[in-house]
Amino acid sequence: EFYTYLVFAAACLLTRARLLVSLLLAAGGVLVLATVSRYGMRETFGWGFARCLYGFFTGVLALAAWRRGWAIQGAAAEIAALAAVIAFLSFVPGHRALEYLATPLFALAVLVFAGDAGPVSRLLKTKPAAALGRWSYSIYMVHTPVLAILFSAVATWAPGALASRNGTADDVVLLAYLGVTIAFSALTWRLIELPGQRLIASLPGAVRHAT
Repeated sequence: EFYTYLVFAAACLLTRARLLVSLLLAAGGVLVLATVSRYGMRETFGWGFARCLYGFFTGVLALAAWRRGWAIQGAAAEIAALAAVIAFLSFVPGHRALEYLATPLFALAVLVFAGDAGPVSRLLKTKPAAALGRWSYSIYMVHTPVLAILFSAVATWAPGALASRNGTADDVVLLAYLGVTIAFSALTWRLIELPGQRLIASLPGAVRHAT
């Protein structure tokens, strides 16, 4: 991610053809994943940079589309987008060739919900959903350490559980994992992320956005 941000900064500073550059970088990233990576969209270490280029610059293209008024808005669009995401997550994992469609599908979903003009958007404005939105970056940052700690604890105290195929037990562990992750993220948001935001905002020359 760090190097992807540097590439984005260079693209902004060195060229005015930013959309074309974004398209080429996104296409190059997915091409590398499809032809070189052993893990495709599940890549993390070896070709993680290519995966990050694909996702990040697809997001840049989605933002450009939004600014040009190309978003698809309305109740029908939101329901269709939600159904498409649920269907994708339910049936596509395991089909490696189709997993590359995750990035454009979620970019399209972002465009739909950016319109904020449907029943799902109204649901996402409720207090629990808004709280998850505030904590989302912290959730992103802490979910992997929490998962690593969970696996380490299970491997130490109940090593046979990792090989089990008990659906009910798996569901309980998953719910516990989600609960701990969300609770820990709320804490790190309040104690680390929020003070960090205030510190950055107080620095000379900080960019401030109206809310």
